Amino acid sequence: MEIKYFCPLWGSKELDFLEFVKKDKTSGYDGIEMSLPPDKKEKEYILKKIKEHNLLYLAQHYETDSADYEVHKR
Repeated sequence: MEIKYFCPLWGSKELDFLEFVKKDKTSGYDGIEMSLPPDKKEKEYILKKIKEHNLLYLAQHYETDSADYEVHKR
């Protein structure tokens, strides 16, 4: 079994995203755990920077609070 270490974005939102990615990489993390924003352009930028720094992405989703699957799916 191989253990991977992911750094969550929460707690570091005050950092510029590129600064956060570089800090994670130099700190020895294998990837980033975060929720992606709904904006397509911002989402593409984030995923590009994660990939450029050879980091993995662990999806986090907490934005909905409904138990209704269709609401959550949207």
